[in-house]
Amino acid sequence: QGSKQTEGADVVESPREAGTQDEALLALEAEVRSREEEGTLATRHGAHLLLSIGAARGQIGDLEGALEAFDRAKSCYIAAGFLETEEGVALLCNMGYTHVQNSNPQTALQFYREAEGI
Repeated sequence: QGSKQTEGADVVESPREAGTQDEALLALEAEVRSREEEGTLATRHGAHLLLSIGAARGQIGDLEGALEAFDRAKSCYIAAGFLETEEGVALLCNMGYTHVQNSNPQTALQFYREAEGI
């Protein structure tokens, strides 16, 4: 079993859990590629896929990958006319939180203010 240090506590991650998470992320990314090829990514459901990828990448510490996926999800929500919904607000807050984690508080504030304006 592998372990990683998190704020003074050992967190044990079994190889099975890590493999399952990697497989899920690969499956989501394959679905995004398929929707890109079909021209159906810029939809509400495409945004959901990208939001899930962003959340998964954030959980494994890939903050840049998370922000990239969130940015693409935002573009999909805009294209589908869903940014100014509760889902859009949740996305913007996730983007803000990820920027906080990535030591970019000023950028985070911009996303929180954008969410507040909806």
